[in-house]
Amino acid sequence: MSAALFDNHFKTKSSRVLSFNQLAELAKHPQQRLKAEAFAIAPQLSGSKVKADVVAFDKMSLLWVDIDTANRALIDIHNQLESLSIKSFIIHATASSTVENKKWRVLININKPLTCIAWVQIQEALQILMQGDASATRVQQILYGPNRGEHDENLIN
Repeated sequence: MSAALFDNHFKTKSSRVLSFNQLAELAKHPQQRLKAEAFAIAPQLSGSKVKADVVAFDKMSLLWVDIDTANRALIDIHNQLESLSIKSFIIHATASSTVENKKWRVLININKPLTCIAWVQIQEALQILMQGDASATRVQQILYGPNRGEHDENLIN
């Protein structure tokens, strides 16, 4: 599947759609921008960040986890995803990740769109299992695209 790309977090309409392979390329070659200017990604294709629009569209196209605590090792996250039988994913360090305090974004490819209700249920389970941020369960929530920081590390599967 794919995700909507917003030129920055202030934009309310997406500028284009990215395939999962294009998201992987972004992780391999992260942007280097101030947070206010960084690309934002939406795990749906409505073209909007407005909750009512996302709910009306009712097709979520990407699962994701935001891991900002526990300073976890990349290999541990990889192993956990594999233990959950998740095979197609991208793990990348966030812009605020440091060597001493690693923070991760996990993007999980799905084969077909999910309804908002099904997506929220799966997202809630993922956040609990992976100790992720509960904000990732909101259908209108955006996430920042890969952005170079002090600690740059990624794994694409």
